Amino acid sequence: MTGTHKKITIKVWDRFVRGHHWGLVGLFATAYLSGSYGWGLTHEWAGYTLCVFLLARILWGFIGSEHARFKNFLFSPKTKWHFLRNHLRGKHVPVRYVGHNPAGGAMVFLLIATLLMLLMTGLATLATTDFWGPLWPFLRDVNDSLARQIRQWHEWLANGILVLVGLHLAGVVFTSLIHKENLVRAMITGKKTIRIHNNQEEGIHT
Repeated sequence: MTGTHKKITIKVWDRFVRGHHWGLVGLFATAYLSGSYGWGLTHEWAGYTLCVFLLARILWGFIGSEHARFKNFLFSPKTKWHFLRNHLRGKHVPVRYVGHNPAGGAMVFLLIATLLMLLMTGLATLATTDFWGPLWPFLRDVNDSLARQIRQWHEWLANGILVLVGLHLAGVVFTSLIHKENLVRAMITGKKTIRIHNNQEEGIHT
């Protein structure tokens, strides 16, 4: 007997996570484009709003719903390495992750860390180049050479985030194909479909 199979739909991503995700996409795009075209005021306010969004996400990582919490996708280096190695070798990975998988979880932490550095260098650039902003009292005596270097770091970090976003999108497409699910739609609706075999979830990591 092969048993019975059925699919059920479960709620994974709460409204905050979904709204924050797409809001962050829009804000970063606005900040990047406005910085590239010299729209200073738009760039600054997009950056300030990004600060609020990022701090809110960090807080939600401790008090939010199950799959939004950092501890839900905090995997050991060994687990992340095996996950990536098996996927790159085309091996079947028996465990399916309802929330972030080890690679996705690592990307979340990496994006948050890089965004924090981007925003800090942005505020520092505002202080050392335009001579205002919350960091100006602390950086008012910075010389021109260091000010230019801080601005360069800010630009490098912005481009680095584009690379991370590209890797993130590649991972989303790859995982969607492997598990035959639309992860983009899941981040819009908040719901995922899982398979049930003989009333047991098949290889599910919650």
